[in-house]
Amino acid sequence: DARSSLKIGGVDEETGHVYTYAKRDLLNEEAAIDNKNGNNKNGSRLDSNTYQSDIEELSKLLVNQVEDADLHQTREQIKVLNAKTSDIMTEIQTRMTRIRAHEHGARRNSANMAWSSKVKTLVFAVISGFQVYTMRKWLLSNSLLGR
Repeated sequence: DARSSLKIGGVDEETGHVYTYAKRDLLNEEAAIDNKNGNNKNGSRLDSNTYQSDIEELSKLLVNQVEDADLHQTREQIKVLNAKTSDIMTEIQTRMTRIRAHEHGARRNSANMAWSSKVKTLVFAVISGFQVYTMRKWLLSNSLLGR
């Protein structure tokens, strides 16, 4: 993950490191919230000739009733919610990564345990066969037992 301050858009003042992509997205969203003030892309107010339907005219009336000062607290709350949402998403990603790592480790341990059980069973069978062979050979060759 090679990030440059020119590409991402600066350095985080808190850490002194280049912004992460998630942090940069959060800052861009906050800037977009700050810049929204009812203007269109050209920066001029829309007039009544621009609207094509009654719904658009009604929304124009509603936009003109709400001032930027009224929305200041709402914008601040949206910024806080965006920050908390970003933190929650980061935490979820961290936990999912941890769960995947544990799942991989559990599968690896299960495979190792199965392999170990197979090897132990094979060794037990070989030793048991050797014992049977040795006892049979000893019993058949011993003349003290009446043969």
